[in-house]
Amino acid sequence: MITYAKARMTSFFEIRKHVTNGQLTFEAASAKLDENLFPWHKNLMQRAPQTDIWCGLEEEYNSCVEGIPGDASEDEAKDLIRAAVRKFHEPKKQLHKYMERKMQIARNIGFV
Repeated sequence: MITYAKARMTSFFEIRKHVTNGQLTFEAASAKLDENLFPWHKNLMQRAPQTDIWCGLEEEYNSCVEGIPGDASEDEAKDLIRAAVRKFHEPKKQLHKYMERKMQIARNIGFV
């Protein structure tokens, strides 16, 4: 099953390829997403310019690709984008795990 974060990472990587190689804007590159690229996410990216979510997507994209040199290999770029997307989409899981650990400690010492 394709997760939202994986779809976002792959889309951002494909957009970055178009932006760095073809000198396209984020809007133009997102409109050129491959037909085989997670159709539900492709539709979101293409509908975004007509909706309020566009600014958020472009900001997220910019923060995920900032600091990636233009001459970075595909593997390096994928790894950096993957790490940046995880920062956006995994904090809730980490907080949940933190709270579970604290509740277990509280049970162990008799507070709960």
